[in-house]
Amino acid sequence: MRETKFTAQPPRVVGRDAGPGGRTFRVLAGTTGLLPVIVKLDSVGAVLAGLAWLVVVAAIFVGVVALLRPWLDGSRERVLSPWTGSAILLLPLMAYPFGLIPEGPAVGVRLFTDGSVLLAGLIGYGGLEMAALATLVLRTRPRLYSQYNVIDLVENAPTRARNRPLARAASTLGVLAFSWYWIVPNLVVKGSPLEGAKETTERLNGVVALVIVGVAVLLAAARVSIATGRTAWALVALLVFFAAGAAVGAMPDALYSAIIVAGVAVAVAAVVRPRASRPSRRRPGLSTPERV
Repeated sequence: MRETKFTAQPPRVVGRDAGPGGRTFRVLAGTTGLLPVIVKLDSVGAVLAGLAWLVVVAAIFVGVVALLRPWLDGSRERVLSPWTGSAILLLPLMAYPFGLIPEGPAVGVRLFTDGSVLLAGLIGYGGLEMAALATLVLRTRPRLYSQYNVIDLVENAPTRARNRPLARAASTLGVLAFSWYWIVPNLVVKGSPLEGAKETTERLNGVVALVIVGVAVLLAAARVSIATGRTAWALVALLVFFAAGAAVGAMPDALYSAIIVAGVAVAVAAVVRPRASRPSRRRPGLSTPERV
């Protein structure tokens, strides 16, 4: 009888790979995020204008990823850190919350961003959603960080836990709790059938924040990350930070700002670091890319 060999699947890379929970979450978040935008397109002209701006915005982001590709895939000596690459793609979008983008282009930006979240879920891309379309067009999957990676970290936690049943329970509860902040608000926007529940959901934000703190405690008790405790405590700290911000209405979108700040900090650190401390360039195939 022929023996069947089973090979373990490689671990998911945060910023590139999305698991079943992360994929489902992104599909739901992207779909519900598109609904409020689509509802506002109340005429043929508005629909055509929105689609036109969607094409323009999508082409711009695919073009930017194409320009950055040599520094993202390691084919150049200097490699962009996922933090820095994500910051470059996110910085132009910061004009949207400040009202610096006219109404027409703003519709295109909303359609592109929420549509990209949906697309990332469909193709299983766990990186920055604005690069999801580029991964299909350019046939590359760069490692880039997104606010939704907190979902991936919690989903992946059981694979690095000593008490896996406890970690699985915490992971499931965590994904559901995060859904409260990303998906539920899209269902209770003005004009939706559930608009009347908006105030009630906002009052419950603090309760759900406490649930996320409970998830952090459970993951700590499950002893996530056998190899090093630092990873476990970093995840616990991130969840507590998220819960504190969510309780006062500062999360989850503030995570985009955190990624931008981290990306700029990494880039500045790479520039000001003394050249002597940088890895020397060796023969092709043996050199260590320099990360910025």
